[in-house]
Amino acid sequence: MKKLVFILVLGASLSVYAEYVSSSFEKLPVNFIAEAGSVVKKGKPLFKLSNDIQKMHIEKKKLNIKNALIELEDKTTDLNRAKVLLSKKAISIEDYEDIVLAYFKSSISYEKLKQEQKQLEIDLDGFTVNAPYDCRVVEQKICTNSGVDYGTHVVEIQELNQGTKNSEKNKDCSKTLILTSVLSGETIIYLPKNSQVVKKGDLLVKYDTAVIELELKVLKSQLKEANECLKDSKTDCDRAKKLYNKKIISKNDFDNICLLYKKCKIAVDILKIDIKIEEFKIKHYFSTYAPYDLRVAKRILSVNSGVKVAKTILELQKI
Repeated sequence: MKKLVFILVLGASLSVYAEYVSSSFEKLPVNFIAEAGSVVKKGKPLFKLSNDIQKMHIEKKKLNIKNALIELEDKTTDLNRAKVLLSKKAISIEDYEDIVLAYFKSSISYEKLKQEQKQLEIDLDGFTVNAPYDCRVVEQKICTNSGVDYGTHVVEIQELNQGTKNSEKNKDCSKTLILTSVLSGETIIYLPKNSQVVKKGDLLVKYDTAVIELELKVLKSQLKEANECLKDSKTDCDRAKKLYNKKIISKNDFDNICLLYKKCKIAVDILKIDIKIEEFKIKHYFSTYAPYDLRVAKRILSVNSGVKVAKTILELQKI
């Protein structure tokens, strides 16, 4: 996560200083922006970026950690067994060292995943950008549901003790807002016409979903295969339990079969999250909806245009 960017500016018509508050992330839609003229107390939100996918990535990371813990527990069992065998000179020092190495690799992998989870959770706090002091919003630079890149100006603020002259000027409802792209490398397939009124919740922009739909289809196919593997591994695990109880197979063989079942179960859950992420993108990133009643002041891009993240698509007016 990058630090917030505050850029000090002095416009030709301004009598006091104001600052732009900019995004610290890229390729995210803005879910909330404080309106021009509103007073925002220190520590209260100026704008919020969509954090749904970040939360899904944290959920997925937790499953990866669970999988790594299962692997570490298995390697720990192997290591303890190897220590006993080495003391009895039942295995070579080379084989023992390989088992020790596998244990340490598994341990490092597990710790690394835990640190990655902590970083994802730390970054989550940055998805809400709060006021650095009591301030008035001079200008809302982009429309809610717009996409941002690193450093995209979202709101312009000034300290309350600097006066309200410029804030009052910017309350003009006829002022246009820009709608920017959340995506890069995609093609626009729908836009409203110039001067068209778009009601709250209606479609503003739609992108071609052919590529992501294909990716989703592949993931669903992989999930189907993973579910079949899970069924087979569960059957094997149930059978192994009966054989182990009858002392037909060793505990080591039984543990290995159960380990495979646990891993298959986690693999299914991870694929479900991957599918959930892609479906969320299709619904919320590849289609942009009006956050309030709007009129299209100007189409900047045309249908069939390609886009880059934070590229201006439409100029809009609240009505």
